[in-house]
Amino acid sequence: MAISVRLKAEDEYDLDVYRKSLEEYNNNPISYSHAEVCKMLEID
Repeated sequence: MAISVRLKAEDEYDLDVYRKSLEEYNNNPISYSHAEVCKMLEID
């Protein structure tokens, strides 16, 4: 029982993070490819 409560809490946290991230992206829809990020960070 305690494990399922913890897992539900983790799921709710993950969903909250997802919703906030989606809202942030919708407000500023800029995304970068892996290659672009590597170039910005000067990673070969």
